[in-house]
Amino acid sequence: MGQIIKIKPNGMVEQVDCDNITLDYLQSEVDGYIETIRIKDAPNRHLIMVIDEEGKFKDKLINELAGEIAYIRFDDYIVGDAVVVKEQDEDFVPLTDDEANEFMDWLGE
Repeated sequence: MGQIIKIKPNGMVEQVDCDNITLDYLQSEVDGYIETIRIKDAPNRHLIMVIDEEGKFKDKLINELAGEIAYIRFDDYIVGDAVVVKEQDEDFVPLTDDEANEFMDWLGE
């Protein structure tokens, strides 16, 4: 079993056990259609952030932590829950326990 990392707008970060990542699963985690964003200086270049593509239109809360680590324009921002997964051969897969722990250490959590 692997893990995803969920970053909430209130700054809470949690490791969530996950066996398999599907489109439906990601959409339920971010509560909407998905958009992917690269992570700045991530400890693993295969890590990717998934957010709600239409979150700004839904008046979701700003997610400052996700915005700080995402490759976005200086005047852009992230809203709602963000999920960190691993990209592998054009698929999204859970992080291993070691990868999840390394990411949490990198975040300072």
